[in-house]
Amino acid sequence: MMRAAILGLGQLSAAGAGIGALRSALARGVPIEPTRLPCTKGGPRQSFQLLRARTEGTEDLVPPRAARRLDDFSLRALCAAELALADAGFAIDRPERVGVIVATGWGAIVSSFGFLDAIIDKGDSLASPVCFAQSVHNAPASIVSATLGATGPILTVTGFSHAWPRALWIALDWIERGSVDLVLLGSAEQMHEGLASGLMGLGGWSEQGELRPLDLDRASYVPGETYTAMLLGRPARAERPAKWGTVDEPIFFRDELPPGDDEAPLFLAACGDPREAEGYRRVVQCGAPVAAYGALWGANPTADALTVMAAAASLQAGMFYASPRAETASAGLAVLPAGPCGPGPVVRCCTIDGAGAGVVVAVRADSLVGQRA
Repeated sequence: MMRAAILGLGQLSAAGAGIGALRSALARGVPIEPTRLPCTKGGPRQSFQLLRARTEGTEDLVPPRAARRLDDFSLRALCAAELALADAGFAIDRPERVGVIVATGWGAIVSSFGFLDAIIDKGDSLASPVCFAQSVHNAPASIVSATLGATGPILTVTGFSHAWPRALWIALDWIERGSVDLVLLGSAEQMHEGLASGLMGLGGWSEQGELRPLDLDRASYVPGETYTAMLLGRPARAERPAKWGTVDEPIFFRDELPPGDDEAPLFLAACGDPREAEGYRRVVQCGAPVAAYGALWGANPTADALTVMAAAASLQAGMFYASPRAETASAGLAVLPAGPCGPGPVVRCCTIDGAGAGVVVAVRADSLVGQRA
């Protein structure tokens, strides 16, 4: 079983910027109200709900000279990486031993639409070359690597489901093989009205803008923008303690949750999508207490990264937090109550896609005993 230490965490979401903002949102337990944006490009509705990523407090993370040619997608991914490094609290002394991996499903959708709109409106010769360069999925990984000076391997993992767990597996493999000492593992998702119009045509969106992740009997999908970064290293290095515990390699499965740590709480990355509900129903039959925090950041292809961060933040604080909108949980669910989590617990984070394929990632707090906040 591959395992890595979680050395630093950074994120931008509707919960705010930084792991402290995420922890505060978990402690409040209050669902975040989405923003309503117009759909001028047509579609089944005139507007859509979105949990937008908040950027307050990130203005000084990237020098203006580096930021002025970046689109929001790459800039926010870079801010998440800077936040993770600041949280880790140590300087990278061997950049050639640092790898960078970024997972994304939707990619740089705003720059992609912007480039296509410019071709239509102005012609090929006047379309923005900057917009074109940053419309590709691998732009954030390249920009993070170049800006931070990390010269180890760089990879972008894409997919509409399980992209982040696959990126995590690769990161752990690099560390296990000794290819690198550290991996900066990121994710990035943004929304555009054109994408929203297409997704709404598939159905399952919330009419009221209330994401109820534990209500498996009701469609309540609300998209959200999220940018995350997790600095991973070897679990047994005293000079770089596992500040946020350790994370195991992801285990992919179909239908039934694989055995292991059967009494551990289950943090579900459920997002109100009815196509995934049956898979989550099968998973929770194990009887483990469940929690879901998607109402704090919204749904997107790599939002499960934030579910793992929520597990790490809970274990580091020694406290399980109440799930937002827990009162809407489907009958029969054993909802995890708020309260102390005790020494050395484990949380399993589970994601199910619309085809019934699942993945579970265990986060462990063994190394946190005696150093919790």
